[in-house]
This record gives sequence, structure tokens and C-alpha cells, in this order.
Amino acid sequence: MKIGKSMDSSKKVLLVATGSVAATRTDKIAQSLIEEGYSTKVVLTPSAEPFFTQTSEYELIDEKKHWEAWEESRSVLHIELRNWADLILVAPLSANTLAKMANGLCDNLPTCIVRAWDTSKPMLLAPAMNTYMWNNPFTEEHLKKVAEVYRAEVIPPISKTLACKEIGVGGIADTEVIVHKVKRVLPLSE
Repeated sequence: MKIGKSMDSSKKVLLVATGSVAATRTDKIAQSLIEEGYSTKVVLTPSAEPFFTQTSEYELIDEKKHWEAWEESRSVLHIELRNWADLILVAPLSANTLAKMANGLCDNLPTCIVRAWDTSKPMLLAPAMNTYMWNNPFTEEHLKKVAEVYRAEVIPPISKTLACKEIGVGGIADTEVIVHKVKRVLPLSE
């Protein structure tokens, strides 16, 4: 399974969904990026899979494809995806994956991509977690570390009634806000 360069000239966004209930929004984010003109591929952590439903056309890559690529052609998928993408967008970013990123862990396809990320390319993070998790001192520490190591920018979460029925900050930013940030960081007209 060779990813290779796309034949079109559009900018390429690698959208990563991690294990948060907000992964139910990943398909809508991908659709919006495609409608704007971005080539988009979606990568899921295993814990994002139960929350995710694909309703439109884009390449969906999960852990199984990581190993299939190796078995079929000895290709290293996390490196091919890193090379393909102009920008990586982690939306939603769970507290667990944030902690992994901040500590350099790479135990699944998305965290391997992040660990191998070319920091000359932009990285955007859209966290989504319970308010107490968001306010935990580790979250601030981990975000600072990820910003320092990967030059990542955070799209702040919003205050709302969360999936756990608590009200507070931790909901993933609105799709329009996320797409606007991508457009600002990776304009199509360059």
C-alpha cells in the first residue's frame, strides 16, 4: 500500500482522531476540509474507532492498515503519511494521547506519526476531554511540552454540556473554528 504523492495540487491534511466521544465529529470535520478543497486522510487510534462513523469519501486509515502496509510492501505507513501531509490536525485530542505525545510514546499509528513529525510542517491540536481533565495541571504541562517539541498550536476547547453531562470547558471546538484555523495556517492559495 503505497501512499505516495497525490496527483492534485491541493494542500494535504492528515486528520487524526483519538479516543474521545468527540470523535463522533471527525467525519464532519473531514467533510468540511474536503469541501474547502483540502485533500484529507483520516487516521484513527483504536480507542477512537467505537465513536467514529464514516459518511463521505476520503481515505480512512486504522491500525489494521498500518500492519497491512508492512505485510504487503514493507512500506512504513507512519513515515509515508508524514511525508504525504502538509499539516497534521489532531481532532479530537484526548488527554491520553496528549500525555503520550508529551512523553514521546508511540504505541499506535497516530502516535508514531506524531513522533516522526517534520516540525517544519504545522501541527494543530483540538483537545476534547472532561473539564476536570482539562483543568488538571498535567494538561497544561503536556500542552506546553507538545508546543515546545512539535511547535503545535492548540485550538482551545469550548464550554458546554459535555458527554458526561457535566457543564464546563472541554468540548471540542466548533467545526467551523477548526476549519478556519486550518485555512489560516495552511492557506490553499499559496
